[in-house]
Amino acid sequence: MGIKKLLFIVSGAVLFFSGYSFASAQVSAQLVSATPVGAETQDKTALLSTAETQLANNIRALLQDKCQQNQFSGAILIAKGERLIADGVCGQANKRYHYANTIDTKFNIASIGKMLTAVAIAQLADAGKLSYDDKLSQYVDASWYPKNVLDKVTIRQLLSHRAGFGDMLSQQITHAPYIRLLFLRELEDYKSLLQGDTLKAEPGSRFAYSNTGYFLLGLVIQKASGENFFSYIREHIYQPAGMLNSDSYFRDEPVDNMATGYFSTPEAPDFSKENNFYIPLRGLPFGAGYSTVHDLWRFTTALQSGKLIKKATLQLHLTDNSLGQNAGGRPYGLGFQVWNSALGKVAGHSGSLRGVSGDVAMYLDSGYTMIVLSNYDSAGSLPSQLEGLLPKSAEK
Repeated sequence: MGIKKLLFIVSGAVLFFSGYSFASAQVSAQLVSATPVGAETQDKTALLSTAETQLANNIRALLQDKCQQNQFSGAILIAKGERLIADGVCGQANKRYHYANTIDTKFNIASIGKMLTAVAIAQLADAGKLSYDDKLSQYVDASWYPKNVLDKVTIRQLLSHRAGFGDMLSQQITHAPYIRLLFLRELEDYKSLLQGDTLKAEPGSRFAYSNTGYFLLGLVIQKASGENFFSYIREHIYQPAGMLNSDSYFRDEPVDNMATGYFSTPEAPDFSKENNFYIPLRGLPFGAGYSTVHDLWRFTTALQSGKLIKKATLQLHLTDNSLGQNAGGRPYGLGFQVWNSALGKVAGHSGSLRGVSGDVAMYLDSGYTMIVLSNYDSAGSLPSQLEGLLPKSAEK
């Protein structure tokens, strides 16, 4: 039987699925035409077992329920190894003009982007251009922070959120006049926002999630590589991984198929408020770039195969450095959240901003990958519910 891609209209939400499992699914919805599945997707969905077909149907039912209740707008993807189990999408990329989300819609990935910055650091370490225990003062000059501060902090501490810096996103960027943010286009432009900033804790003393620390890692990447941060990520991560729909796009420039984020307020319920004035102009080293669920699958595949960094280096990054101090949150390695589930060890990263939420989870013991991207800021329990559908032991 040929593989089909179906587009469903259900209570105003758009559901878009690919895979063998949905070719024979019975649905009480209006079927309309959709773009045929590409060869890549066909190859990766043609070998589903009976159990995986049932899993895909269960995923479809869960997503349909969340979309009907307006609890989710965005895209999901579940894969096992290089086999696509299911992908799906619903909601609107732009409610102002009523453009539907598609499986190739570019969503803001918020702090999921920290993995990209961490991989860039790992590449430079693999190349011998830096060491994890190098002092920050070797790469960042005293026009950013006093030298006595930079001399205390290591790259390892920045990666593991143990450097003692605060959160420039909530403390400086969010409260800056929006018109000023329009002129902050390169990393150097943010220097004025950090003038007078101080350490919030002694470096190495405790875990404290820090967007400022990851911004500074972007400066390290520029100095160690001799390249612009954004160009480095594009040329050394996006291109080798085949991520053609990912970048730190400027939001004041036209970008095809990019979702606007939405959130709710008492005056504007049901996710009807746009987030345009609440997020950075473009992605930065701490996140807020754009990607698609399939591009992030390409990233996780390239990462685990050793295409981007050495496998031994990846294991270093997936070692918990939070020492139980991330109360209420997942344990943290070097740029990756690392935790245990009913399926064994998991690594990845979640992300959230006003009008944005998402999660990437690589189930290292069972071989599954789960990616959820939403242009609502409350994907809610969907990632954990999707995980609950996955078999607790790998298929033989």
